[in-house]
Amino acid sequence: MRRKKFLAVLLAALLVLAALPTMASAAPVYDVVGVEVVDGTDGWTPVTAPEAGQKLTANIYTTNPDEPAIGSYPVNENARYKWYYKESPDTVLGTEAVYTATADNTNKTLCVEVSVNGYNGKAVWEAPGTVRYNVTGVEVVDGTDGYTPVVIPKDDQKLIANIKTDDPDNAVIGSYPANENAQYKWYYKESPDTVLGTEAVYTATTDNFGKTLCVEVSVNGYTGTAVWEAPNTVGDKDNYDITGIEVVDGTDGYTSVTIPKSGQKLLANIKTGDPDNAVIGSYPANENAQYKWYYKESPDTVLGTGAYYTVTTDNTNKTLCVEVSVNGYNGKAVWEASAKVPYNVTGVEVVDGTDGYTPVTAPQNGQKLTANIKTDDPDNAVIGSYPANENAQYKWYYKESPDAVLGTEATYTVTEDNVDKVLCVEVSVNGYTGTAVWKADSVVTKPVYRILGAAVVEKDGVTPVTVPQVGDILTANIITSDFEDPVIGAYPINKNAKYRWHYEDSDNVLGTDPVYTVTSDNVGKTLCVEVSVAGYSGSAVWTAKGAVEEVSVVIPGDVNKDGLVDLLDMIQINNVINEEAEFDADAFKAADINADGLLDLLDMIQVNNIINSNI
Repeated sequence: MRRKKFLAVLLAALLVLAALPTMASAAPVYDVVGVEVVDGTDGWTPVTAPEAGQKLTANIYTTNPDEPAIGSYPVNENARYKWYYKESPDTVLGTEAVYTATADNTNKTLCVEVSVNGYNGKAVWEAPGTVRYNVTGVEVVDGTDGYTPVVIPKDDQKLIANIKTDDPDNAVIGSYPANENAQYKWYYKESPDTVLGTEAVYTATTDNFGKTLCVEVSVNGYTGTAVWEAPNTVGDKDNYDITGIEVVDGTDGYTSVTIPKSGQKLLANIKTGDPDNAVIGSYPANENAQYKWYYKESPDTVLGTGAYYTVTTDNTNKTLCVEVSVNGYNGKAVWEASAKVPYNVTGVEVVDGTDGYTPVTAPQNGQKLTANIKTDDPDNAVIGSYPANENAQYKWYYKESPDAVLGTEATYTVTEDNVDKVLCVEVSVNGYTGTAVWKADSVVTKPVYRILGAAVVEKDGVTPVTVPQVGDILTANIITSDFEDPVIGAYPINKNAKYRWHYEDSDNVLGTDPVYTVTSDNVGKTLCVEVSVAGYSGSAVWTAKGAVEEVSVVIPGDVNKDGLVDLLDMIQINNVINEEAEFDADAFKAADINADGLLDLLDMIQVNNIINSNI
């Protein structure tokens, strides 16, 4: 005993000593000695003048030999960053290792202050220069009037390249006054290395005929470049221009087309500046007109070379274009559809709405129908009722009276009102081409049999249920007027039977199968089940006699439910046997020890044995 006490004291002392700080275990303190900002794309080029759109990474330098540099990867949770403007230090732009400069930072000096928890000191990086403005574009205008955009450069036409920037004090850099920092390179699209000029102004000549003029611009001290490419090759000033193109419906000849549809005939009308030939259409044919129908997604795929083109299903999900030109006229014009050729509705199938797959040809009273829309869209081949498609449109109606709209949802339940009528549904989908119609093969027939009632039984399939208890397995039996099948139960399953378990005075659906298991969630609520059968008239509802109860816990012999089996219980059982008192169901179950359904001397003997702890 003394030895054990000594060991316990020794162990406690060792634990105390281990917890005491020592000079040997004290962590060294390191310093933050600097910060460098590098290009975040290549990860190493030092940044001097940040550019809009440039990714910046702050690398922290320390005296820790195990971690001399703390970068953006892996992330160091102890590192702290504050990106801000030198001009307004309290404006916090970011708190991560990486910061991307934006146009909002233009003409401001970026800074970053860094520190590391557990390290001494901090460091600050300040950009040597402000964030530069950007070259945002270039526009080439007629050099005579100074403002008309050039579409078809012509022989002897003076062209001016106006450089656009996001610098509010220098939004447009033109030819006057000359800007010594502006740089220009005029060249041919066909031969970019052929430098035609390096000034803001360029005059087209006959040497440029048939070639596409371009100009690339930049400005010292600004970020980026911009390129202008002439929409057309250089033309003869004595020739008329192609001024545009309109694609119209080829059947009526005048309705403008924006989104072509499968099967639609298209006609390209060429517009010109020639007063004697303002529109070149399909009739009379103009042998000098040239057409190239193609996809925006693949310009080299030539679909047709005539004024007309008929859209096919092969064009689905592609953007149609047509490029036109006319021999003897300057320029060309291009029409591009505003959207891809839509997919098509290819059909509709109506299936049984209960099993979700059995095709329906002859609908029956009470049957739920679901219209499945078929398309040639590989990502949406079938549009059913779930999930609901907000673009799908449905019109249920009678063949005999198409204007009588019965429903506008994906599902429709047949009723006795539909008897002797032929049901139809017409479907379409916004964004898809076409419609489809389903028509029943026969009229809805009048039901032969009726639903007479519903009965709910216990797990044994026989005992009627009055007040369900938690854990009870309930089966709904449908009573019908069909003498050959008067009761439709849970087995075999009747696919035409429909069940709706719910609470009294509530539409909340608890289950749709013939069998329902009572749970603690149902306690205190009155269960109901509504039943019907497709092809039968009417419906029926079963309602429990009382709210669902918790399962009673019965202690054998404890008839007075005081938790004890004693002489008082014996006396009460004796009174019931002598018909001097009555038990409720739980007390009777507690007294009927041998579970033979009778209260007699045998039960008294077994209760006595329980009291004497013999059983």
